[in-house]
Amino acid sequence: MAMGGAFLLATGTAAAQGLHIGPGAGALQHVLVRVTGFVKDAPNGVATLGSLTLGVGHKVETLALTGVQVLNGPLTEGPAALRQYWLYNPNLLLIGNSRLLEEISSAPTHTKLTLFAYLEGSNRMLVVKVDRS
Repeated sequence: MAMGGAFLLATGTAAAQGLHIGPGAGALQHVLVRVTGFVKDAPNGVATLGSLTLGVGHKVETLALTGVQVLNGPLTEGPAALRQYWLYNPNLLLIGNSRLLEEISSAPTHTKLTLFAYLEGSNRMLVVKVDRS
């Protein structure tokens, strides 16, 4: 019993660090992305790639995407990193530091946001940095 708990702890620690261990080594992938867009809608004349709905706490925010870049991981095309989440509603559930999430949920319409975040296997995105302009 103690050995199983130790394996679970080791696996959880590896997952938190984005490491690949064990027989399913390829199944766990943490992809760091930079997502840029405007809250609710882009200003007139600004081209977008589409929009995402983001679950932030008990709110759902829309982000008009202007750019997606994979900063590490197996995917080289930015928008492809997010395509798998388009079937979810909201598309992504944001998790992370409450101060960072508040920066997103309190941003007024047309505010440009750049999110640095890790995509997880489910439809969750761990936000590690937010730039507002």
